[in-house]
Amino acid sequence: MRLIDGGVLATRHVGRSRLLRANGDNPAVAPLTQLTLMTFGPHSVIADEFADLGADLVLLFGSWAARYHGEPGPPPADIDVLVIGDHVDRAALYEAAERAERRLQRPVNPVLRKSSTWAQRDGDPLLNEIVRRPYVEVIGEAE
Repeated sequence: MRLIDGGVLATRHVGRSRLLRANGDNPAVAPLTQLTLMTFGPHSVIADEFADLGADLVLLFGSWAARYHGEPGPPPADIDVLVIGDHVDRAALYEAAERAERRLQRPVNPVLRKSSTWAQRDGDPLLNEIVRRPYVEVIGEAE
């Protein structure tokens, strides 16, 4: 009730149901959303689940990273994850993605590339697209 009374949440009734949503007119909503993303967002879950893969670099890219960086658009339906490493076991990668999916309750799409491919990414259109668009470093540093 306090979030509704404070104008952070907007509510409406549909029949006997009560629907809640963030009140975009309240200036506190954007920083609270950012704080929630920083604290409990997909990057925290991906960091937990992908930590033991031995990857050199793990990035979030795609629509989630774009929203994280403030690009407008619809809420992301999935989480795109780039994993860079020469000794990452593919089965372990997919198991980590499945665990993350269960926690986040949305699809997690991992992409695996070798370190040499990341270093010489001119020949990989996907990697070129990832570095041109917003991304979020989860493990390691991109540059």
